[in-house]
Amino acid sequence: AWMMFFSVVVLPLFKFSKYLLVSPKLQHHRPRTLALTVGVLTVCFGILAGVPMPDRVRVKGVLQATQSRELYSDSGGALVELLSPPGQWVQPGQALARLENPELEFEIISVQKQREQLLSQELQAITMSVANYEPLERQREAIDQKLVELLRQKHALTVLAPIEGIWSASELDSSQGQWIARGGSLGTIVDVRDWRFVAVLPQINTHLFEAGVLTTEIRIRGQQEFNLKSAKTEVMPFEQGQLPSPALGMSGG
Repeated sequence: AWMMFFSVVVLPLFKFSKYLLVSPKLQHHRPRTLALTVGVLTVCFGILAGVPMPDRVRVKGVLQATQSRELYSDSGGALVELLSPPGQWVQPGQALARLENPELEFEIISVQKQREQLLSQELQAITMSVANYEPLERQREAIDQKLVELLRQKHALTVLAPIEGIWSASELDSSQGQWIARGGSLGTIVDVRDWRFVAVLPQINTHLFEAGVLTTEIRIRGQQEFNLKSAKTEVMPFEQGQLPSPALGMSGG
């Protein structure tokens, strides 16, 4: 490397300097030639110092939808019907799927009967034994809270879309009565109208942000011939301790 640098840079500069200073060919024109050389070098250095040069850096990242939502079941049950076919555009509040859970229905009926029994005992305590009323009231309040939670789970058996977008749920199969555990995945809703590119810039290149980012171009693997212009570039704080996407970490390769 040093030999190449010497032969490409140092040796030509030495020969050119020697030519300017001692060459007989420039005996009568040496002052003018030196002045012209100095002027050209001054103009070149002035252009290099005064004109801002583009500074580019290439980073790898992931393309994400700005609005997307993972769906999870709030209540366990068997999938009996897809009310909206996966792959179509859905609106907020639109019913997507229906689950059934007979055990949940039986538990709700059982709790309702317990509540009715406690209400009857409270009425008897008011007329016969006031000392027993407060314990019965506390039991009834606990039963009421449990009943509210069970009814919420029953209502959650009908899965609703939280946002608008395309519902993707290729793993669901209603024809086999697929059992979905509580917290199980019910697909993803993605709004394909707006996307963002997320990347992690190495610490050594963070000086680029001092002058501001002028333009950002995005190229998708397999479609490198297309340059996508970013409408907006946002710099995340350097204190960020969590990567914006798992795909940018060690597990993502």
